[in-house]
Amino acid sequence: MRTTTLGTHGPEVGVVGLGAMGMSFAYDMATPRDEATSVSVIHQALDLAPTTSAGVCPASSRTTCGPTSTSRPRSARSATASAPLRPRSPWAWLVAQGEHVVPIPGTKTPKYLVDNAGGADVRLSEADLADFDAIPAPVGARY
Repeated sequence: MRTTTLGTHGPEVGVVGLGAMGMSFAYDMATPRDEATSVSVIHQALDLAPTTSAGVCPASSRTTCGPTSTSRPRSARSATASAPLRPRSPWAWLVAQGEHVVPIPGTKTPKYLVDNAGGADVRLSEADLADFDAIPAPVGARY
């Protein structure tokens, strides 16, 4: 995975991170958590980009993220990836916005982890970026 440096002297991280909040009860307390899958996703993320630490393990998912810390090197403990271009495009567009933009999409499943992390490998052309820029802005009360 391509990498970038956070800040002037910060750590080198993958250009796409992994958000772990969805692995906790932070978004949906009614849905049971799948601990084994969550730990598997974090391990897979570390395998895809072993030096990254672009994500944060929220307090509510420490039980999920904790086991990964003891079985991985220190540089990879902060757990924060050829599928179709479509699911990777939003992350590729965000990465193309500049070296100081590091998207951290959340996921709970290996399939979406690979799709999200794959955005780091996609380099959009000027025409692709123009197509994204032509998308109308969202409207409505939510926005």
